[in-house]
Amino acid sequence: MQSERNRTSCLVAGLTWILSGCGQDADPTTGASGPTLPLSLGDYGESGPGGAEDTGVATDPGDTSGPAPTTGAATGDASTGAMTGVDTGVGETTEPGTVSASETTAPPAECGNGVVEDGEECDDGNGNDGDTCTGACKLAYCGDGIVGPGEACDDGNGVDDDLCTNECSAASCGDGTVQGGEECDDGNASDTDACLTSCVAAECGDGFVRAGVEQCDDGDADDGDACLGTCKLAKCGDGELQVGVEQCDDGNVSAGDGCGATCKLENGVCAPGKFATSFCLQVGTKSQYTRCSSVADGGKTCINPEIKYGNIEGGIPGTHADNDYDEWCAQLGFVGWSGSVTYGLRPCLAPKGRVFGCTSYDEAIFHWCDYEDGYWYNMSLGWHDCPAEEEITAITCL
Repeated sequence: MQSERNRTSCLVAGLTWILSGCGQDADPTTGASGPTLPLSLGDYGESGPGGAEDTGVATDPGDTSGPAPTTGAATGDASTGAMTGVDTGVGETTEPGTVSASETTAPPAECGNGVVEDGEECDDGNGNDGDTCTGACKLAYCGDGIVGPGEACDDGNGVDDDLCTNECSAASCGDGTVQGGEECDDGNASDTDACLTSCVAAECGDGFVRAGVEQCDDGDADDGDACLGTCKLAKCGDGELQVGVEQCDDGNVSAGDGCGATCKLENGVCAPGKFATSFCLQVGTKSQYTRCSSVADGGKTCINPEIKYGNIEGGIPGTHADNDYDEWCAQLGFVGWSGSVTYGLRPCLAPKGRVFGCTSYDEAIFHWCDYEDGYWYNMSLGWHDCPAEEEITAITCL
């Protein structure tokens, strides 16, 4: 019985020695054993100082084949020798039912909870995209595609010539940027420069005098008033008849050609109701004239009439459905046409050319036009074919 108790006490003492980490293997070179295990008499089942016997029975310490814990501590029951404590496998022993700090994670960020968390630039606790913090918890700025405070628009692009500028203001005429539908935009309120306040490019006839470029601009293309269609001030000798001011304007200020230097009909030349061999103004036209190679019937009949328009002579009138002979006679101071006109062959080689009666092209009243394309005023004639028996050889007025 005593031997059995001693054997049991030795097993308990050996387990205590292994768990305390004090045991050492024998030196492989000398075979000497490690330090002596400090055991008390009680550990071997001997009676203690009081003579009482230890009747405790050692328990199986469990499987010790796994890796020894590095920092964990194990405790034993003094009376039963049972081991307590939990090996965490990571060098720590924790109380059952607790969670280590390494296993605790922060809750995920939530945009709109009013707290600025990781990954958020702001969080005002609402989903409103119209304030300084968007519904995606980003700080609002011009160009983010969201209309925020102080912005009239925000199209989220870097294009400055569309309906929303890069400053997030609605595009408008006068903002200094040319947008769709605008010809120009100089950002000022002046109508005397190259761009009007309506964002339309300035031009002659728009009613605004462009500084340094135009002398006048009355908003029309009429050459018979004080401002010509070229936006220059009318004057005698410009070839444009200023209605109510000039009696004639042949494009020069020379005397002896029927229109004097002051744009007055010259005395003794082209008296009303008489043809002449000098050019006579067809009154009402801006500067078209008729002269004859010779006259007959006391000035009532014009032989081989020739037409001048502006500075260009050599117009040979031919037959045409639009020839208004009654109006032509009236322009030369006659009561009207007598009904007598003859036709024949007349050469019209350059610089001469065939002309016909019309009420369009250079002006809206009856006058003679280039048979080539209608336009003739101060331009060379383009039609140089005069067929036989189709040109006016004589006309008689009343």
